[in-house]
Amino acid sequence: MRGSVRGNTPQNSTPGAKAVCRVLEINHLLSMGGGETWLMALLRHFKECENELAVKVEVDVVLTSGKRSLFDAEAQALGARLLYLPYSQRRLAQFTGKLRKILDRKSVV
Repeated sequence: MRGSVRGNTPQNSTPGAKAVCRVLEINHLLSMGGGETWLMALLRHFKECENELAVKVEVDVVLTSGKRSLFDAEAQALGARLLYLPYSQRRLAQFTGKLRKILDRKSVV
């Protein structure tokens, strides 16, 4: 569906309410890497332009280190929900089960 946005219209919403576009990002840490810097730029853009966007963007970030890092507080202040889900080979089954629960939420794209 090129050029369209998949999202959910909130139940019991008022007429003209924006559809919600949920985004799931998986990263090890929110430190100074290129991917993390790009994500922070997107979060800032979404916050600055939220009134002009056609949808309400909600961002969930899974952090596989399980540790807080440089950009965590700012990402949360910009509206991102941070989910600390430690990954290791010894805990692979537990990690996979928890990640599946996150992905099973129908509102996460």
